[in-house]
Amino acid sequence: MAALLLRQGAEPNAVLWPTHKRTALAYAAEKGHLRVAELLVRAGASLEMKDGYGSTPLVEAARAG
Repeated sequence: MAALLLRQGAEPNAVLWPTHKRTALAYAAEKGHLRVAELLVRAGASLEMKDGYGSTPLVEAARAG
């Protein structure tokens, strides 16, 4: 589904949860969805974009192991 959305022009850095400023990459990193994270990074998603808690996708990936 993520690949289809990106092919259709979805913004890889879009904020999905406005109250927490979470992006799809942050969520994918937190949940360990490697394929989705790779797709988003290839599409230009920022590894440095902070969420409402000050965490980046890289921090979320490290926490998730």
